[in-house]
Amino acid sequence: MKKPLFVLLLLICIIGAIAQVPHPMLPEAKVTVRVIDQDGKPVHGASVGVGFEFNTGSGTKSDEKHGPSDKDGLFSASGKTSGYVAYAATKPGYYRTEGEPFRSFAKEDGKWQPYNPTLDVVLKRIIMPIPMYARMVEIDLPLADEPIGYDLVEADWVAPHGRGKVGDFVFKLTKRVVSYKDYGAELQITFLNKQDGIQGFNAPPKKGSELRSPHQAPEQGYEPSMSLPQGSSEQGSYGFNKEDQNYLFRVRTVVDEKGKIVSALYGKVYGQLRYFPVDHKTAKLRFVYYLNPAINDRNVEFDPARNLFTGLGSAGEVVLP
Repeated sequence: MKKPLFVLLLLICIIGAIAQVPHPMLPEAKVTVRVIDQDGKPVHGASVGVGFEFNTGSGTKSDEKHGPSDKDGLFSASGKTSGYVAYAATKPGYYRTEGEPFRSFAKEDGKWQPYNPTLDVVLKRIIMPIPMYARMVEIDLPLADEPIGYDLVEADWVAPHGRGKVGDFVFKLTKRVVSYKDYGAELQITFLNKQDGIQGFNAPPKKGSELRSPHQAPEQGYEPSMSLPQGSSEQGSYGFNKEDQNYLFRVRTVVDEKGKIVSALYGKVYGQLRYFPVDHKTAKLRFVYYLNPAINDRNVEFDPARNLFTGLGSAGEVVLP
């Protein structure tokens, strides 16, 4: 009785092992990853990983190949795949970067086309990570149809709605809600001071560099207000369709009599400023922000090990630089 059971277990192990290996009849893909820095120069000795994804019949697995980039920043790899290839690179002194996956639907002579494309990975240097006020916020707006200030240092609404003292971001919500399929809302964001403002930049939420933002916030280009409309009707839904939207901002700006900036604080928002007006008396607000507390310092390269907020827990913790 023991022998059949042993044979059955052995077969299960063999089948499981086979399921981890790409089917030999799958087409082959080959890619060359080119690792460069922000100046476009090749990065030698970066650790490059390439994953050739395939279907096991009960999900997907990845046949992974690893190696260093050469003097020209190049690393080539090939493997059997269902047509999806992921890749990433890292090196001490740089932020890890995950490339935009290579996808192919065209086959020729048992190979995915184009065969051996060159795929760029840009590694951003780690220059000067700093302590910042950084957290993920999920909070209810106290009121609708009235401007309400939010203090980024205190992480709360300004008095009398919270313990905040300075309204760095001023939110005003207007909305009309009949149902999930019939509603319209607008969230306006304004600022207290001349030269305060916000500007957008694009960076994907799941791919690209760990450091989504530039190392420094720019001196110019800030808008004094921003409007975020959303809704749904018989004509369709609108709002929050840009997953790669991020922001840089300037607050607590002081200017002299000539309008020149004397002091200001700079920061960034990763992802969209999202709000949820349905099923709420007002709306639930959600966003991730970083604030540099040093006056006139435009550095927004955050050190996650030195968050000026403590005791956040998993709900508010920020791990990206």
